Amino acid sequence: MVSIVSCFISDDEMQFRKLATLHEYQGRGIASEVLNYIFDFARHKNLKRVWFNASSNKKIFMKNSE
Repeated sequence: MVSIVSCFISDDEMQFRKLATLHEYQGRGIASEVLNYIFDFARHKNLKRVWFNASSNKKIFMKNSE
């Protein structure tokens, strides 16, 4: 296992948090694939909302990945 995320589903929405990839595997698109899987899963389950909280030191990553 090189990347992990926690997902919590309640009613018609899902929160994900604690997305992490081992340092030596970062920059290879692994977390992006995990996120793609999360969004595909949410669509398959007809969830209306997917959301997350980002740490303040991770905001640059999230902004640059838009």
